[in-house]
Amino acid sequence: MKQLFNFTLGPVQSFVSQARRTRDLWAGSFLLSWLTAQAMVEVRRQNGAIVFPVVADEGRPTDPLIAVIEGSPLEKNPQPQIGSLPNRFKAEVPDGFDAKRVEMAVSDAWRRLAEAVWKRFVEPEAEARGRNTRAIWDRQVAGFWEISWVQGEVPDNRSDALWLEARKNWRNRWPEPEGGDHCALMGEWQELSGYNRARERTQQDDFWKALRDGTGPLELHDNERLCAIALIKRLFPRLEQKALRQMIGWVPGGKPETIGNWPSTAYMAVIPWLREFVDDATRTEALRRYEDEVVETAGQAVRGERSTHIKSLVPLGNLAWLDGNFFLPNALKNAADTPLGNDDDDDAREPLLKSLRDLQEGHPSQPYYALLLLDGDSLGKHLSAKKEDPGKISVNLARFSQGVADSVAQHDGVTLYAGGDDVLALLPMDCALDAAVALRKAYGEAFGDSTFTASVAIVFAHYHLPLREVLAEARRQLDDIAKDANGRDSLALAWFKASGKAARWVATWSDAEGGQPVGDLQSLVTAVQEGAFGSGFFYKLKTRYHMLDSHEDYRSDGKHAETSMLSMTNVKLMLQAEYLKSRERKTTLKQAEQAVCTLLHACRLSQRDAQGAFKAATGKLQLDGLRLARLLAGKEARQ
Repeated sequence: MKQLFNFTLGPVQSFVSQARRTRDLWAGSFLLSWLTAQAMVEVRRQNGAIVFPVVADEGRPTDPLIAVIEGSPLEKNPQPQIGSLPNRFKAEVPDGFDAKRVEMAVSDAWRRLAEAVWKRFVEPEAEARGRNTRAIWDRQVAGFWEISWVQGEVPDNRSDALWLEARKNWRNRWPEPEGGDHCALMGEWQELSGYNRARERTQQDDFWKALRDGTGPLELHDNERLCAIALIKRLFPRLEQKALRQMIGWVPGGKPETIGNWPSTAYMAVIPWLREFVDDATRTEALRRYEDEVVETAGQAVRGERSTHIKSLVPLGNLAWLDGNFFLPNALKNAADTPLGNDDDDDAREPLLKSLRDLQEGHPSQPYYALLLLDGDSLGKHLSAKKEDPGKISVNLARFSQGVADSVAQHDGVTLYAGGDDVLALLPMDCALDAAVALRKAYGEAFGDSTFTASVAIVFAHYHLPLREVLAEARRQLDDIAKDANGRDSLALAWFKASGKAARWVATWSDAEGGQPVGDLQSLVTAVQEGAFGSGFFYKLKTRYHMLDSHEDYRSDGKHAETSMLSMTNVKLMLQAEYLKSRERKTTLKQAEQAVCTLLHACRLSQRDAQGAFKAATGKLQLDGLRLARLLAGKEARQ
């Protein structure tokens, strides 16, 4: 008799989000998918069938990870690079199925990969300079993953969806307590040297300096003292091709440099600026001279982005390959951010800064990039509904996720994860809205059913902000704002300067009148680019009309702010008058009406209640919409 087997692998958030660089984010997502694939393959070896997500058609694998592990790689994706599987699955299994073998498949694959990283990068220094480093490594590698599964007869009411949640309440894993100094990325785990920094700083520094020298100066930051888990994430992409094939099963992306070199957040920020050099021979030559100067000055300290393959920058050929820090004046000023690798660092830095300022005269680069998260709405309800076919839902999800990477690439972005109804991507700031619209449209088209919707969060973040904090904020915008507060089927935007949050905006994809709030915001961006809104009007709007702002409902003292009693008609007339007064050049009433109409459409609220019905208009606005439009139009401060 067939039974159901439900499996989950964790932790997810702490493994993926505790990251300092783009590659860390990718590595966490990829390894979770890869280990889940190992579990699925073992189920299939025992004649089980994965029923959710669907990974095969008539027995033949359709998921790229499953296909290559089983030795039949897909023609269109023979060496997959992006994680495509969630951390849980459901399978139908036959009599005699051994769930312990599934656990062992995951554990063995993880240990083999960990051992390859140990042998290649850690072992020599551990024996010469570490204290109990091998014991720390083995304890962490063995104790990290939480593998849970439940097996039972097929219920009539689909209650198996609750099995795993109940199983998680039955705790049978008690990791040994971690002592000593803790990891700089994953703070609950001990760093590997085994020394106490308060008493043995020199020994600890010697261990990490030797490890840093052996891995290359760009792999480990000066203050990064990591645990085994963080080090495996960081260094497994730097294994040789032979080792990757032996441990992973293939070289993700086809070449080690493909997974070793991911664009930094600084590089993602300067892509719009670098695009300006395409088809401009004079400026291209100036860029070439600057890059030659950087190489001559910094030598081996230069960090490259040769393998990022940003679509719009392809015409620049072998130009535009420096790390983004060399294109951002504030980053280049900072020796800790951008080391030049020589003793006369300060003397060499000033000429480079002058050359960069000359290159950017009249065309400064922006320090902001976009992190995008997409998640399907209420997928659990769809899967538990009797009228829905889980198999069909899974096929539609696979159809969507298989097109994500190409769609993101069309918008100059890089996909870090695309599995099921989840997407994680980095994009240039000016492409993020278009990418969000395209992905949300593709999600709906994959199902062909308007009841299947997706919400998106985009954080426009300063390149210097810790990546883990940006990801955490994006998840908060997605879960708490776009989904819970705004009723799902929504887009939430947040802008973070280096000093903190600067603006936020959220709206449903369509409104009660059939309008498109995101399209209205894009129209406002265009209007700002064309000079329709000067800085004077913008600042008067924020200082004089805060009573209209929905984000000002509560004052800093916790008391409710004064509620606007103005009708939207009066608001419109008032803003038109302010607009006419603030314009430096002569403006007609018709032009003022058009500009204010564009502003009001982009800044209005559009929300749903818990039942999915649109909420009534409140007369409040999202005045941050204009500030975000100024940011996306390049009108905000650059540094």
